[in-house]
Amino acid sequence: LKSTFNMTGGSFGTSSSDGNIATNGNGGGVYVDSNTTTGDALTVSSGSFMGNKAEAGNGGGFYVAKGNVSMQKGSGTGNAITVSNGNKAINGGGFYVNAGNVTLKDANIASNVATGDGGGVYSNGGKFTISNTSGFAGGILSNTAVNGGGGYVKGGTLEITGGNIDSNRATDGAGF
Repeated sequence: LKSTFNMTGGSFGTSSSDGNIATNGNGGGVYVDSNTTTGDALTVSSGSFMGNKAEAGNGGGFYVAKGNVSMQKGSGTGNAITVSNGNKAINGGGFYVNAGNVTLKDANIASNVATGDGGGVYSNGGKFTISNTSGFAGGILSNTAVNGGGGYVKGGTLEITGGNIDSNRATDGAGF
């Protein structure tokens, strides 16, 4: 993605099969590399990102090379942001953030796998923010990696407000 993309509802991949597959690179579901200086390169209002894989790279669900990504729950019930169900990569099964700003509101990052670090989130730079409002039981749940089952922060900033970090698995640092 090199410009602006807006998504309301829908899905990238499915929970019952292999979703999208980057066979020799990064970003199984979505790859963001934007020079947009104002606004967001990617805006999502409810949506599911499931079963995507970066077989030989990073960011099974999302790889953010640079740019701004904004994702939030849509109106009504059952319209959460879901990055889950088997997104897989070497690092950052759900998200790999190299640079830029990623903001998630009312989101679930669950059941993603990294064969290296950061099952749910891998932060190498930039800023990753996840906030869950009261009454929304989202969070970073049931992700798996060698180091940092829920997430791994090598660089940049990670901010979490509300929600749960639970049931993640790793050899070292099951939560983060």
